[in-house]
Amino acid sequence: RQTTTRGGDAVQVLHAGSEAVFKGGVFTPGAGCTVQVCGQPTSTGNSVQVLNGKATVMGGKFNGNFFCDQCDIEIHGCVELKNGKITGNLLDGSRIDVVYDGSENDVMIVYDDSVCPEKQEETSSATKNRTFQSTTLRLCIFSLIFYLSYSKF
Repeated sequence: RQTTTRGGDAVQVLHAGSEAVFKGGVFTPGAGCTVQVCGQPTSTGNSVQVLNGKATVMGGKFNGNFFCDQCDIEIHGCVELKNGKITGNLLDGSRIDVVYDGSENDVMIVYDDSVCPEKQEETSSATKNRTFQSTTLRLCIFSLIFYLSYSKF
């Protein structure tokens, strides 16, 4: 082929019945060409391109766009699709911030607030508070047992 139209896609899911499940990994598309190399500038490929198939995204690092045509994309985590961008935290805790090119009706968000930054901070504070209360209670019980063991009634 004489002309490069754009960089390659990191992952393609093609045909009805095909499915890719992402639970981790790094997905970086091929870069496009410059005028000096190809004679004309071309665009970078997609991290994930789904044509008539299905992609389930639970984790991973995506360094490019998502493209969908007549497909289903299921994204798990504390994420949102807004103004053509998918942003948030995936189930594995990794951050996602990608441009989405396709119909928003083809995307299903499976929301899980356990990976939301606010929820993680609340959980951390609650755990610290429970640990402090537990340690205080143990210290009081130990002191009471010690006092009763050595005091004269």
